[in-house]
Amino acid sequence: SHKRAILLIIDALRFDFLSPHPSEPHSTYHHNVLTLPRELTAKQPHNSFLFNAYADPPTTTLQCIKGLVTGSLPTFVDMGYNFGGASITEDSIILQLRQANKNIAFMGDDTWLSVFPTSFHPGMTHDFDSFNAEDLHTVDNGVIANLFPLLTNSTHAHTWDFIIGHFLSVDHVGHRVGPDHPTMLAKLQQMNDVLKRVVDLLDQDTLLVVLGDHGMDRKGDHGSD
Repeated sequence: SHKRAILLIIDALRFDFLSPHPSEPHSTYHHNVLTLPRELTAKQPHNSFLFNAYADPPTTTLQCIKGLVTGSLPTFVDMGYNFGGASITEDSIILQLRQANKNIAFMGDDTWLSVFPTSFHPGMTHDFDSFNAEDLHTVDNGVIANLFPLLTNSTHAHTWDFIIGHFLSVDHVGHRVGPDHPTMLAKLQQMNDVLKRVVDLLDQDTLLVVLGDHGMDRKGDHGSD
């Protein structure tokens, strides 16, 4: 029933970061911070829901992207591609959209361009380097800067059919300082504010999907949930 869709990936979005019933021990840095999804689900249960998904290993970003768009399971054979991805040629939601002549906008983690080098609209493609784990802002700021014009009054605001935005800094914060740190609190607050702004701009014909590509363990490394 929707005419357009927005897929926002918050890299390493662990379920208890947004769950109304987070796991123990409680953390003031990552529990009850990213609250918009559960608030929407409580207010509009027929239009919004939370779902806890489990990512099979390996949980490197490229393998998770492949699993998300093709519905297949990630393999250890593919792990080497995370540092130089080969194009995904099998059936995927990206291929289906392209065959239906839909315009796909992309912004964020440049891993997507290594596996879908020609699939996104050239005027709506904004990729940013993903391997500098010390950089906690460039990718996310790039997504924000290029996402909202498409939802308001830019040249391409009425030409896209599917938007992919891949935020990366929650993952980088985890790798750098772990989940129990003030920097994680600030980053999750930023993501909550971004989602509020997106929801305020949605119309009834647009579907919003927010998800993580994998989880995060207590040390901040990739988890498998």
